[in-house]
Amino acid sequence: MTPLGGYRASKFALVGVTDALCVELHDSNVHVALVMPGVIETPMAHAVVDDEHFAGAWPSGFVMPPSWVVWAIFAAARFRLVEIAVPPVAAVLEKLAALAPGVADSAIHWGTTAARFLADLLPAVVKP
Repeated sequence: MTPLGGYRASKFALVGVTDALCVELHDSNVHVALVMPGVIETPMAHAVVDDEHFAGAWPSGFVMPPSWVVWAIFAAARFRLVEIAVPPVAAVLEKLAALAPGVADSAIHWGTTAARFLADLLPAVVKP
C-alpha cells in the first residue's frame, strides 16, 4: 500500500472544485479547465520511484517531464478544453475506472507489468 492517500484525496477534491467552478462560472467570461497530470518529474515522484519499498512499481524511465503539463495547460487555454489528462491515455483509464473498476485495475496491473518489462528490456536494446 502506498502512502499517497492524502495526495490522491486532494486530487479528487480538485476534480470536485473544478466541476463546481465550471457550473458557477458557466455564463461568465472565465474559462475553467482541469489538467490532470500523471507521474511528473518532481522531487516527490523521484522519492517514490527511488524508495526501496516501491521498487519497480513505476520505472523511472516512464516519469514525464514537467513541460508536458505546461503544454497541456496551453492547450486547455487555447482550445478551451474543460478537462485534459497528461498523458491522454490516463483519461481513458479514468473513464474506464468509473465504469468498470475491476477492468481498470486489471489494465493498470497489466500496464505496470509491461512498463517494468520494457524498462528492463530497453537498457539491453538501447546502448548509450
